[in-house]
Amino acid sequence: MVGVEGKSMLGEAAEKLGLKAREDRGVGAQTAAAAAAAGAAPKEEGHVPAVTALKNRAGESRSPYVRGHMNNPVAWQLFGDEAIELAKRENKLLFISIGYSACHWCHVMEKESFENDEVAAILNKDFIPIKIDREERPDIDRIYMNFVQATTGSGGWPLNVFVTPTLEPVFGGTYWHGPHSNTPQLELEDHVDFLGILGKLSQAWREQESRCRLDSAQILQQLKDFAAEGTLGGAPKTGAEPAGGLDLDVIDEAYQHLVSTFDTTNSGFGAAPKFPTPSKLAFLLRLPHFPQPVLDVVGAEEVKSAQFMALSTLRAMARGGIHDHIGHGFSRYSVTADWSLPHFEKMLYDNAQLLSLYLDAFLGLPKPDPELLGVVYDLAAYLLSPPIAAPGGGFYSSQDADSFYRKAERVAPNLDDKIVCAWNGIAIGALARAGSSLREVDEVMAGRCLDAAIKAARFVRREMYDESEKTLKRVWRDGPGETAGFADDYAFLVEGLLELYEATFEDEWVRWADELQGTAAPKVETDVSAPAPASAAADGTGVAVPAAAGAEPAITTAAVAGADASRTGVTTAVADDVVDAVTGSSTTASTTTAPITTINAIPATTTTSAAIATPTTRTPPSHPVALDTTPSGGLVEAGETPHPSSKTGTKLPPFPRPRGKGGIETI
Repeated sequence: MVGVEGKSMLGEAAEKLGLKAREDRGVGAQTAAAAAAAGAAPKEEGHVPAVTALKNRAGESRSPYVRGHMNNPVAWQLFGDEAIELAKRENKLLFISIGYSACHWCHVMEKESFENDEVAAILNKDFIPIKIDREERPDIDRIYMNFVQATTGSGGWPLNVFVTPTLEPVFGGTYWHGPHSNTPQLELEDHVDFLGILGKLSQAWREQESRCRLDSAQILQQLKDFAAEGTLGGAPKTGAEPAGGLDLDVIDEAYQHLVSTFDTTNSGFGAAPKFPTPSKLAFLLRLPHFPQPVLDVVGAEEVKSAQFMALSTLRAMARGGIHDHIGHGFSRYSVTADWSLPHFEKMLYDNAQLLSLYLDAFLGLPKPDPELLGVVYDLAAYLLSPPIAAPGGGFYSSQDADSFYRKAERVAPNLDDKIVCAWNGIAIGALARAGSSLREVDEVMAGRCLDAAIKAARFVRREMYDESEKTLKRVWRDGPGETAGFADDYAFLVEGLLELYEATFEDEWVRWADELQGTAAPKVETDVSAPAPASAAADGTGVAVPAAAGAEPAITTAAVAGADASRTGVTTAVADDVVDAVTGSSTTASTTTAPITTINAIPATTTTSAAIATPTTRTPPSHPVALDTTPSGGLVEAGETPHPSSKTGTKLPPFPRPRGKGGIETI
């Protein structure tokens, strides 16, 4: 969120460039601000960067996303000491570009800019270009996403940031159109393309280096100060004692926030583009099972409304185009508010979470619902089958959206065939629960689910776990990667192993979970309201990176970009990649997409506002309430989605679920 000051600076910047910006958030406004700030400031004597003949090293990475850029004329470097030392030695800004394989706008920017010889010549001469897979390095992604969200009001992928040789961010944004782009520019009549941004940033660093360094250091300090305040600061409003370690007011605010954003026509939350947001729906489904003090604060009618919102959304999604009725599974989001037009990429973490969610919904109803059970079967079938199921055990990350196929002889979507530990933990837990639940009604499917969960767990232990050090690796692709496991890798794998133990009663799973918990304890912040660290943290390769902040302070980037009240590129507001457990934002992608043939989907369920109990004596919070319990592994494209379920970090209330070889019991 950018304040009024930011908007006025934006207007001045556009005027200085001779650009006429519209009153709404402009596509090129951020670039205009950057250009104006760079061109209007007084010149100062700077350091002329040396010209170095760089070699494209993307092919040395194991990441399919990074390797996909190995033939670009841009001389991509790998993040690490070598690239950073080179930037220091030659006194150049680093251009850090972060994305992932299934990201549509990442591919668009590659075609428009990174395959352009003129763009490549400037990047290679005046900057040190670095390409990062956000799924491999969620820590780096999170840090610079916080910066972009704080300074522009939105964020997403591709995430592009210019940083000093000491890694302090100077200027950033998401998608910027290339020199000869055909992408519609809707919100600014004139604008600066990526080539123009490179020229202005190069000039700013050459002529105003000291100002760039000073302002970036000030912005970073503001981000640290914001992080030190904690995500959920403030005293309880009701004075009620927390129940089961949960702040009662936070639960109430979370409910109010969801009510305020609920789409009473199409179900779901917010407008297009619309995401499944499993963590929000899981919260609503579980609300009736919270301790009585929570129910007293939220209200009886509100609890009924929570169930209505969750179930109507699940049914609307199941009937809509976001659900692949032929190939199984769910796409990442719907381009339209009525769930009818999917953005075709499919993510492991989405479908694994949705399997648990639809299973929870089915088990929580007093009478069996064939529609919900059918979706459980569909999601299980997706996870159990190629291409997402790896032949040797475990599950691949995603299928992208840039190939459209209907028959086997047509080109299938690209597959990101790396195996991410955290997301495999989610899938293990979901399949273990599904197998236990289906045992009495479909022994064959139940057996397949449990076998796949066991096979995946054994793969992770064999290939991604160091028995002597008792540590995990983040990813595997043709061997374990170099990046050590993060807290979310441990948390979701532990959760999955506990689900597997409850489904099989095999001691090996609970014993391994205990080992992992011992390793993970120092990594996990157990108090969700504790302030985030404000000091530099090691990134896993020995390179110190700036500490991250957690939301949207009103900060302006006076150094190079002035301030921007706009969303960049053709992207809209994007969720925080690690979306907050209960109300973290999860909107994505773009305000403009290429035409796609409309899908003949079953109409989504129509709802009425009368069914929603909105408290008349309360005012919904103006900002999302964050529990910060989800792992950092899945934002939104050009601003994207939460994955990890809201179960991490906070003790959940009892919920009906299958247990061992018995039936349904409440634990």
